Amino acid sequence: MEIPEEADLISVFESLPGGQDETENFYYDTSSFIFENKNEVMEVRLSPFL
Repeated sequence: MEIPEEADLISVFESLPGGQDETENFYYDTSSFIFENKNEVMEVRLSPFL
């Protein structure tokens, strides 16, 4: 399975990720992408699966 790059996820969610640990590498940190439309606010959390 190919893991998407951070830039690919930013493109899909159209938002910058917020991480739990800003100093940690993207692949080892839990990231949250928050985006909204006219009716709702959505949050997608990605966690490492090592």
